[in-house]
Amino acid sequence: MVFVQKTLNRPEYLTRLISWRGKSDLIKIVTGVRRCGKSTLFKLYQNYLHKSGVSRKAVQTLNQVAQTVQTQDTLTRELKSLRGVKDNFRKFLLTLDYGRVSYDGIQHQNALKWLLGQE
Repeated sequence: MVFVQKTLNRPEYLTRLISWRGKSDLIKIVTGVRRCGKSTLFKLYQNYLHKSGVSRKAVQTLNQVAQTVQTQDTLTRELKSLRGVKDNFRKFLLTLDYGRVSYDGIQHQNALKWLLGQE
């Protein structure tokens, strides 16, 4: 059985997100319950940016944030969702753990240091 996932266009939310473009020193964060379309909204925004001439390297994307991945089960779970995304965007796993590690190109970094630009 093959499942085809249809991407829903979200013009109202995308317009709101676009309205914040160019506001200096702002990080865009979208929150919501599971499976409500947060990642889809950011993919739509990334496509908008690329069509507007922004290079892929200039766009940083977060797909997963966890408090800690000190247990192997938690690390495996968090990496699984990132590995399932088949695109060319940069992927980060942000936690409160210290250290900087790469898992098959997925960057694991301390969230606070990353937000402060120290990583």
